[in-house]
Amino acid sequence: MRRGGYLDRAADLLRHRVRDTLRDVVGGAARLRVIVLLVCVLALDAADKASIGATAVQLERDLHIGNTSIGLLVTLATGIGALATLPVGIWWTGCIGCGCWPGPS
Repeated sequence: MRRGGYLDRAADLLRHRVRDTLRDVVGGAARLRVIVLLVCVLALDAADKASIGATAVQLERDLHIGNTSIGLLVTLATGIGALATLPVGIWWTGCIGCGCWPGPS
């Protein structure tokens, strides 16, 4: 058998063990999916904020703004995200309350 075949089998075994262990720790596959989704959302949020920080010098130079304006830009993006979360949360809890989506078991 090729060496790559052994490595592929070892990687598959490790991946399945990690996935099964995580599934057992968090309490099931559905919860694991939710946790992975939330981790992805937080990673995108961090990347969004980091991109503004990484380009701050160019933004200051090209747009003729200062550090305070860069901070307000980050704050505005976070605030809009928070405000957009509220209606979705109200809709989501209303859907669970009316029975059109199953609540937590």
